[in-house]
Amino acid sequence: MKTHVIAPETNRLPRMARARSQQSGFTLLEMLVVMGLAALIAGVAAYFYFESDGVKGQALYTEVAQVKKAQDRAKFDANCFPLLMEALVDKTKGTTSTCGVDISAALKSPYLASANFDAASALKMPNVSTTSVMTVTSVTASGKTDYFLSVSDVPDKIGQSFVSTCNRGATGSTPCAQGTVTGGKGPVTLLLQKG
Repeated sequence: MKTHVIAPETNRLPRMARARSQQSGFTLLEMLVVMGLAALIAGVAAYFYFESDGVKGQALYTEVAQVKKAQDRAKFDANCFPLLMEALVDKTKGTTSTCGVDISAALKSPYLASANFDAASALKMPNVSTTSVMTVTSVTASGKTDYFLSVSDVPDKIGQSFVSTCNRGATGSTPCAQGTVTGGKGPVTLLLQKG
């Protein structure tokens, strides 16, 4: 029977490895990597937090542009824009128009897939604020009447982003504007028809 004797020094870890295995905590490099990742995540979160109004303004422009396309299709069918927003879904509401005549028989509603309206047939805009609605408004100057899609109660920063998005690349007169802001909210408009 053979027996092997192991020398006492051969079954021990080298001195550096033994010292390291007894240490606890993190190295400086590990700490720097974790701090760098935390800073990156915080930066991305801050960007989305501070840019949320910009994104909401762009989304509002997209919604208003879709309603303008629906209005354009209604005008193609009836030669006039309906003044009540609800006429884009229910043609019997097309009794008033930019031409001053009943266009309900000529409309081929629905021009919008779905929408919610208030008692005055204004289109509710809950993504903007609980009190925001879209209507057709008009301004008469020098005997000419311009018609606009107007959204009420738009928070100021969202309105600024809406106007910036809408007027980007516009030449000549700009199609969108922001009205007077009171209490942090105000209207925004998109030109529907120039008089």
